[in-house]
Amino acid sequence: PGVRDSVGVIRAAALQGLRALETRGVRARFCFLDPPYEAHGEYARSLRFLGASRLIETGGWIVIQHSKLEELDERAGCLARFRLLTQGSNALSFYRRESDDRRS
Repeated sequence: PGVRDSVGVIRAAALQGLRALETRGVRARFCFLDPPYEAHGEYARSLRFLGASRLIETGGWIVIQHSKLEELDERAGCLARFRLLTQGSNALSFYRRESDDRRS
């Protein structure tokens, strides 16, 4: 299968889009989230959802673009942040899904 068969863009509120993907039975290795900076609660809700769902495969990455003023949790369920990059007013938080037996 080519890239066209395995990549997609969903234009929706982050949590709404994630729920739609899970309902379809999607399993992903990579997820990039870019909610509007003023949607503060969307970050935490999305992280909690992804940390509890099976949408992201074990070892898969989630990258969240956010304001550097928005502090995101180091862990959420099976997700652990392993890198934080900042430039100007922006930040990228990188999370990796660990196996279910490593949940805290």
